[in-house]
Amino acid sequence: TYMVIEIKPEEIQSKVIDSPDLVMLLLWGKWDVPCIRAVQYQKELSEKYKRYMRFYSIEADQLNQEALSLLQPRIVPLSYFYYRGRLIERYITGPNRDLEIHVQAHLAWVRNYFDDYKPIIPDYWRPDIDHNIPEAAGWCTPGYNC
Repeated sequence: TYMVIEIKPEEIQSKVIDSPDLVMLLLWGKWDVPCIRAVQYQKELSEKYKRYMRFYSIEADQLNQEALSLLQPRIVPLSYFYYRGRLIERYITGPNRDLEIHVQAHLAWVRNYFDDYKPIIPDYWRPDIDHNIPEAAGWCTPGYNC
Protein backbone atom coordinates (compact mmCIF):
# COMPACT_ATOMS: atom_id res chain seq x y z
CA THR A 1 0.00 0.00 0.00
CA TYR A 2 1.16 3.52 -0.70
CA MET A 3 1.49 6.21 1.93
CA VAL A 4 0.45 9.42 0.14
CA ILE A 5 -2.03 11.48 2.14
CA GLU A 6 -4.28 13.93 0.35
CA ILE A 7 -4.50 17.08 2.46
CA LYS A 8 -6.67 20.19 2.55
CA PRO A 9 -5.29 23.73 2.17
CA GLU A 10 -5.77 24.51 5.85
CA GLU A 11 -3.57 21.52 6.78
CA ILE A 12 -0.47 22.67 4.85
CA GLN A 13 0.96 24.62 7.79
CA SER A 14 0.36 21.92 10.43
CA LYS A 15 1.12 18.75 8.47
CA VAL A 16 3.77 19.92 6.02
CA ILE A 17 5.58 23.04 7.15
CA ASP A 18 5.48 22.39 10.92
CA SER A 19 6.31 18.69 10.61
CA PRO A 20 9.50 17.53 12.32
CA ASP A 21 9.98 14.98 9.54
CA LEU A 22 11.23 15.25 5.99
CA VAL A 23 8.13 15.94 3.88
CA MET A 24 7.34 15.93 0.19
CA LEU A 25 4.23 17.81 -0.92
CA LEU A 26 3.06 17.37 -4.50
CA LEU A 27 0.88 20.10 -5.97
CA TRP A 28 -0.95 18.75 -8.99
CA GLY A 29 -3.94 19.31 -11.28
CA LYS A 30 -6.40 16.59 -12.23
CA TRP A 31 -6.72 18.07 -15.72
CA ASP A 32 -3.01 17.66 -16.56
CA VAL A 33 -1.52 14.38 -17.83
CA PRO A 34 2.01 15.04 -16.46
CA CYS A 35 0.39 15.74 -13.08
CA ILE A 36 -1.45 12.42 -13.13
CA ARG A 37 1.84 10.65 -13.93
CA ALA A 38 3.56 12.54 -11.11
CA VAL A 39 0.85 11.44 -8.67
CA GLN A 40 1.33 7.81 -9.71
CA TYR A 41 5.09 8.10 -9.34
CA GLN A 42 4.75 9.77 -5.94
CA LYS A 43 2.67 6.76 -4.82
CA GLU A 44 5.46 4.42 -5.93
CA LEU A 45 8.06 6.50 -4.11
CA SER A 46 5.93 6.64 -0.98
CA GLU A 47 5.85 2.86 -0.84
CA LYS A 48 9.61 2.67 -1.22
CA TYR A 49 10.54 5.49 1.21
CA LYS A 50 7.64 5.49 3.69
CA ARG A 51 10.02 4.65 6.55
CA TYR A 52 12.07 7.77 6.01
CA MET A 53 9.74 10.61 5.08
CA ARG A 54 6.11 11.71 4.73
CA PHE A 55 4.32 12.16 1.42
CA TYR A 56 1.39 14.53 0.95
CA SER A 57 -0.44 15.77 -2.11
CA ILE A 58 -2.89 18.56 -2.76
CA GLU A 59 -4.90 19.33 -5.85
CA ALA A 60 -4.26 22.82 -7.25
CA ASP A 61 -7.96 23.63 -7.61
CA GLN A 62 -8.39 23.34 -3.83
CA LEU A 63 -5.87 26.05 -2.91
CA ASN A 64 -7.20 29.05 -1.03
CA GLN A 65 -5.51 32.45 -0.70
CA GLU A 66 -3.53 31.44 2.40
CA ALA A 67 -2.23 28.28 0.71
CA LEU A 68 -1.32 30.26 -2.40
CA SER A 69 0.72 32.70 -0.31
CA LEU A 70 2.51 29.83 1.49
CA LEU A 71 3.32 27.77 -1.61
CA GLN A 72 3.54 30.46 -4.30
CA PRO A 73 2.97 28.03 -7.16
CA ARG A 74 3.66 29.03 -10.75
CA ILE A 75 3.19 25.73 -12.53
CA VAL A 76 2.02 22.16 -11.86
CA PRO A 77 3.12 19.52 -11.10
CA LEU A 78 5.31 21.03 -8.42
CA SER A 79 7.03 19.17 -5.58
CA TYR A 80 7.99 20.85 -2.32
CA PHE A 81 10.45 19.34 0.13
CA TYR A 82 10.34 20.58 3.74
CA TYR A 83 12.36 19.62 6.79
CA ARG A 84 11.70 21.08 10.26
CA GLY A 85 9.80 24.06 8.95
CA ARG A 86 12.30 24.94 6.25
CA LEU A 87 11.65 24.73 2.53
CA ILE A 88 14.55 22.72 1.13
CA GLU A 89 13.51 22.65 -2.49
CA ARG A 90 10.70 23.57 -4.86
CA TYR A 91 10.99 21.26 -7.83
CA ILE A 92 9.06 21.26 -11.12
CA THR A 93 8.11 17.62 -11.37
CA GLY A 94 8.49 16.43 -14.93
CA PRO A 95 7.16 13.29 -16.58
CA ASN A 96 10.50 11.54 -16.13
CA ARG A 97 11.53 9.61 -13.08
CA ASP A 98 14.28 11.82 -11.73
CA LEU A 99 12.10 12.75 -8.75
CA GLU A 100 13.60 9.78 -6.91
CA ILE A 101 17.05 11.37 -7.21
CA HIS A 102 15.70 14.41 -5.34
CA VAL A 103 14.15 12.20 -2.66
CA GLN A 104 17.43 10.33 -2.18
CA ALA A 105 19.48 13.54 -2.10
CA HIS A 106 17.27 15.10 0.57
CA LEU A 107 17.31 11.94 2.66
CA ALA A 108 21.10 11.84 2.44
CA TRP A 109 21.32 15.52 3.41
CA VAL A 110 19.09 15.02 6.45
CA ARG A 111 20.97 11.89 7.55
CA ASN A 112 24.38 13.50 7.12
CA TYR A 113 23.69 16.85 8.80
CA PHE A 114 21.23 16.03 11.58
CA ASP A 115 22.51 13.58 14.18
CA ASP A 116 19.09 13.15 15.77
CA TYR A 117 17.37 11.99 12.55
CA LYS A 118 15.46 8.73 12.95
CA PRO A 119 13.11 6.96 10.53
CA ILE A 120 9.42 7.78 10.83
CA ILE A 121 8.42 4.16 11.41
CA PRO A 122 10.71 3.04 14.25
CA ASP A 123 9.12 -0.42 14.48
CA TYR A 124 11.11 -1.40 11.41
CA TRP A 125 14.35 0.02 12.78
CA ARG A 126 16.37 -3.12 13.32
CA PRO A 127 19.45 -2.93 15.55
CA ASP A 128 21.05 -5.86 13.70
CA ILE A 129 21.35 -3.79 10.48
CA ASP A 130 23.95 -1.10 10.01
CA HIS A 131 21.70 1.70 8.75
CA ASN A 132 24.71 3.73 7.67
CA ILE A 133 25.26 1.27 4.83
CA PRO A 134 22.86 2.26 2.03
CA GLU A 135 22.26 -1.29 0.81
CA ALA A 136 21.22 -2.37 4.32
CA ALA A 137 19.08 0.68 4.92
CA GLY A 138 17.21 0.25 1.64
CA TRP A 139 18.32 3.43 -0.12
CA CYS A 140 21.51 4.84 -1.55
CA THR A 141 23.49 7.86 -0.37
CA PRO A 142 25.34 9.88 -3.02
CA GLY A 143 28.99 8.90 -2.99
CA TYR A 144 28.35 5.20 -2.45
CA ASN A 145 28.52 2.70 -5.28
CA CYS A 146 25.13 1.08 -5.06
